[in-house]
Amino acid sequence: MQNIFLTILSGILVGTSYIPFQPWALAFAFVPLFIVWLRDPRPQRVFFYGWLTQFIYTLIGFHWIAGTAIEFGHLHWTLGVLAVLLFASFANLHLAIAGFIWAFINKRAKFADFSSLLFFSLVYFISNDLWPTIFPSNFGYTLLWANLPAYHWADILGFEGLGLLVLFCNIAFYFLWKWRDQKTVVLQRMFYLFLLIFIFNYAGYIHGKLWSTFDAHVNIAVIQANIGNYERAYAERGAGYQDLIVTKNLDLAAQELAKTPGIDLVTIPETGFPITLDPTFFLRPLSTKVLDFIKTHKVAFLAGAYSDDSQPGKTYNAIFSINKDGVITQSYRKTLLLAFGEYLPGAKIFPGLKKLLPFVSDFGEGSGPMSISAANLTIGPQICYEGLYPWFSRELVRNKAEIFFNATNDSWFGFTFEPYQHLYMTFARAIEFRRPLVRATNTGISSVILADGSILDQSPIHEEWTHTFDVSYKKNPEMTFFANFGGFFIYLAGLALVLIFILGRDHEES
Repeated sequence: MQNIFLTILSGILVGTSYIPFQPWALAFAFVPLFIVWLRDPRPQRVFFYGWLTQFIYTLIGFHWIAGTAIEFGHLHWTLGVLAVLLFASFANLHLAIAGFIWAFINKRAKFADFSSLLFFSLVYFISNDLWPTIFPSNFGYTLLWANLPAYHWADILGFEGLGLLVLFCNIAFYFLWKWRDQKTVVLQRMFYLFLLIFIFNYAGYIHGKLWSTFDAHVNIAVIQANIGNYERAYAERGAGYQDLIVTKNLDLAAQELAKTPGIDLVTIPETGFPITLDPTFFLRPLSTKVLDFIKTHKVAFLAGAYSDDSQPGKTYNAIFSINKDGVITQSYRKTLLLAFGEYLPGAKIFPGLKKLLPFVSDFGEGSGPMSISAANLTIGPQICYEGLYPWFSRELVRNKAEIFFNATNDSWFGFTFEPYQHLYMTFARAIEFRRPLVRATNTGISSVILADGSILDQSPIHEEWTHTFDVSYKKNPEMTFFANFGGFFIYLAGLALVLIFILGRDHEES
C-alpha cells in the first residue's frame, strides 16, 4: 500500500507542477516513484507503478479532454468522462514503457543506482520523442511558463532537452533522500545542487540577452473575434453563419485599422474566414467582400480560411497571404490534421467508417511545412497544434522563415488549462529557433513572443479583442544550434545508453 501511495504522490506532484501551475515540485516530483521502482524493480510492477503515476498527472493536466469530447464530439457526459479516462490511460504511457525497459535491462545489467536512474532518464527521453500523441508535452515547457531563465538554453538543448535536465535534477534529489541520515553530506550537496541551479539560470539570463538585438520591426494586428462553437460548426458545413463571421472579423479589423495607424499586416485566426478563398472562387459574394475590404484599406492580410481542390474534391484548412491590392499571393494548407476533428482515423482503409461517424470532418492533408511571403516578410505558418512539433518549425526556418505565425482556434476548450498550455507550448518554438512568434486565435489566448523571450500583450479568453504589436525581428536571422543539430539528439541519447550499459555496471555511486 505504501508503494501505491508514493506512486500516486508522484503523479500529484508532477500534475500540480505543470502549466498552469508553477513548477513548485518539478525538481523532486519523481523521487517517490524512483523510491518505489528501486524498492520493487520487477518489470511488471515497475510498468504498473509508472502507468499509475502518468495516469494521475495526465488526469490533472488534461482534464479538459472530457469537456472537449462533449462539446466538440457531441458526446454524452458519461462518454466524455470515459474519453478523458482513456486519454489518461494512454497519453503518457511511454513513462511506464520506459520504466519497463529500464527494469528489464537493469535486472540483467545490475546497474548501480546512479547509472540505473541515468539509464531510465535517457530511455524516457527517447520514448517521449517517439510516443505518438496529439498533444506532445515535456517538463521543460514549465520553465518558460514560470519565466525561469533556464528556458533560454532551449535554443541549444530544445525543451525536450531541458525536460531531461529536470529528470536529472530528480535523480539528485533522490540521492539527497537516500543519504538523509548523513546530514552533513546532505546539506553540503544540497548547497552545491542549488548553487548549480542558480548558475544555470543566471547563465541562461545572460544567454537570452544575446538575442535581444534586432534590425527590423513590423506592425502586426491580431483579430480575435470570439466566434462560438455553434456558429463555427454550422459555418464549416456551409449551413449558415458565414456572412456573420466574415463581417464580424472585418468589422473588428476596420476598428483596429482606424484606431492604430501604420499597420503593415492584419492576421485572422484559423478558419476565421469560414469561406473558400482560392482564386477560382473569387466571384462568390463573401470572397469578394473580403478582397474589396483589403483593397479599400490597402493593408496586407494573413487569413485563416478554407482551400478547395476541384480534384479530388478535398477541402483544406489553410492560411492565405493577401497583399494590399487584394491579390492572393500564396497559401499554406495544414499538414498535421487533428484526429477526429479534421479526419477520421482508419477511414482510408475502411471507408464505411465515414457513414457511421458522418459528423467527423474530412479535410485534405497539405504537402508539408513551407514559408510564405506577406508584407515583405518571410512567414513560417503553423495552424493550431503544428506549432507543438519542433521538427515542423525546423523545416520552416530551413525555408528562411523570419517570423512564425500560429493561427489557432481553441474555442472548444472553454475556461480550462488548455489555452495556457497550448500558448506556452507553442511559444517554445520562438526560443528554440529564435524567431518571433505571432499567435492569432479565435477565442484566446492571442499574443506575441519575441526571439529574446519577451512576451507582449496577451488577450483575455472568450472575449472580442484586437491589438497591434510592434514586432522586432532580424532580417536573415541565423540558425540556432538546436535548429541545426536538435534532430540528432535522440541518437546521442541512444549512444549514451550504450555507454552506460558498458560502463555503468561496475561503478557504485559515492
